[in-house]
Amino acid sequence: MDENKKLVLEYIKKYQSMGYNNDQIKVAMRKSGISEPEASKLINYKPFYLRAWFFVPIFLAIIFIGLLGAFVLDEYVFGNQPIDEIDLVTDTSSTSDTSTRITTTTTTASDDSECGDGVCDTGEDCALDCGCESDDECSVYGSYLCSSAGECYYTISSSGSSSSGSSSSGSSSSSGSSSTTDTTTTTDTTTTTETVTITPCVTDEDCSFEEACDKTHGVCVLCEDSDYGLEYFTFGSTSGVWPGGELISKDDECVDENTISEKYCTVGDNSFIYEYNTTCQYGSYCTEGACVEGFGTETASYGEDCTTDECVSPYVCGDSNTCVECIDSTTCVDGFGCDMYGGCYNACSTGDDHCATGYECDSSGACVEETCDESTCGGYACDIDSSSCYLSCDADSQCSSDAACVTFGTDYLGECIVCEESDNGLDSSIQSMISGVGSDGIYILYNDGCPSEGGSAVTEHYCDFVDGHTYAFTEDELACDGDRLCYEGVCVGDPEICYDEMDEDADGYVDCEDQDCVESEYCLESSNCDDGIDNDLDGLEDCDDGDCVEDGYCTGESVENDYSEIISGCSLDGDCTGDNEVCVSFVCYTAECSDGIDNDDDGNIDLNDQGCDSATDNLEYGMDSSGGFAYAPGAESSGFFAKFWSWITFLFGGLE
Repeated sequence: MDENKKLVLEYIKKYQSMGYNNDQIKVAMRKSGISEPEASKLINYKPFYLRAWFFVPIFLAIIFIGLLGAFVLDEYVFGNQPIDEIDLVTDTSSTSDTSTRITTTTTTASDDSECGDGVCDTGEDCALDCGCESDDECSVYGSYLCSSAGECYYTISSSGSSSSGSSSSGSSSSSGSSSTTDTTTTTDTTTTTETVTITPCVTDEDCSFEEACDKTHGVCVLCEDSDYGLEYFTFGSTSGVWPGGELISKDDECVDENTISEKYCTVGDNSFIYEYNTTCQYGSYCTEGACVEGFGTETASYGEDCTTDECVSPYVCGDSNTCVECIDSTTCVDGFGCDMYGGCYNACSTGDDHCATGYECDSSGACVEETCDESTCGGYACDIDSSSCYLSCDADSQCSSDAACVTFGTDYLGECIVCEESDNGLDSSIQSMISGVGSDGIYILYNDGCPSEGGSAVTEHYCDFVDGHTYAFTEDELACDGDRLCYEGVCVGDPEICYDEMDEDADGYVDCEDQDCVESEYCLESSNCDDGIDNDLDGLEDCDDGDCVEDGYCTGESVENDYSEIISGCSLDGDCTGDNEVCVSFVCYTAECSDGIDNDDDGNIDLNDQGCDSATDNLEYGMDSSGGFAYAPGAESSGFFAKFWSWITFLFGGLE
């Protein structure tokens, strides 16, 4: 294909990928001078290796190669298999009543239906070729047994002599593998004869001292060891009869890095296969079924580094990478626990944790298995059978009386949960949280609430003892006492007034002790740094409280100028000369409770007013009270105004 056609094919692919159909591409090609037939040919162009005819010769070649391969396999592999002819000859000259002489004759096959040729022909009754179901079907051909796969296999080690004219070799295994006889034939009439002697048996006494009875197959088997006995430094394989009559084959193997399991043949009236475990000696270690010279993993003793070395038993590698006695109580004896240094405790006293889990300290300082005490079971009952606490539950009977079993749901399923609440029952004046198990077996965790905020009832949760166990219950509509209303899970009265020493909301807390007053100006220390009261109840009052560090009273500054001393009429109440005067913001005032004025306009003056406890109280109780002070008598001549006038005249050099 010339370069122009290749270029056109590339453009066709490009425009096809852009979504143009073949008709649109043909129109464009005709405008470029390409004829209709040529355009169709290029659009439908396929390389030769994608055309159907290209695969025909390839398919025919594959068929030819397959037929040729089948012919070669049949001619040179399957066609040259030898055929064994087996004759059974009883040796009447033998002196033993229990011995049988078997003569095996191998010939070159001339008949394809011969028994022993490995091919099961139609109508052939030959277990060697067609398979077996029992040992009896195979044993008629000599020392053959029937395998679990349904094939006859040769079982007895043999020795014999060969006649001249041919060379043959035979091999057999006592481990149950099939024996194969290879015969090299010089002429088509040459035969090779091999004589094998086997000894049937019922007991080991029927066999020679080098053999033992394979009681599964009823024949004597010679024990064979490739490393000839207890050779720990040589890997070996041993086959023979295991004591008891089982025919097996075993290899030497390592039990661990220091111990070898050596297999060998015993010497005695009979020879069995046996094993012996022993430690590798003379600085050797075990690997791949034999002891070898040198050392395996280096070992470390108590207190030594175990980053790379293994601790010598009974020591273990601790968190500090040194060998210690224990990392948990499982490596300690006599029920003692493991201390923080990796050592096992060796003494204990009542109440300490020196004993392992499940043990307790007796009067002699020894750890003994603990007797069950329900009070220490954490909500579980005692298991009478084991004298120990239950560790899980599927019924309330496995829990203590103050708990119940979680039998439904997902939270704490199968655990005994003790019922707990913070308000000790049906107390509507305190909001409490409850945790426990309901009578339906479901774990609950609730706060008291209000069915409706501002309503006259509260949703109260409480623990109650029923039928031997304590459950969590809910009272959905517990009525509030008197005129109280429910807010945030509590029945409360009037709003708390934060300065009158009364518990208006009846929640047990007065004034600044009540959470309702934490933001009140009367309970903020920063708003009352000179009243001698711990308003925020933090144990610190006035200038000792950190909230007052920047207050003018505590810094000694009343105004932000250099003339504060000129206008300061007082700094303490003792600086005031009048009766019942108090110092407020450097000015002497007479307290409301001693000023002779009905400040709250309730008809009661000074100490006759319910808000006045003493003459120095600064506030008469009442909604219309001004909440302030009356100027002290004579203040104009000796108090703030006199000081202020002196300051003005000082500033401006005096006024006429």
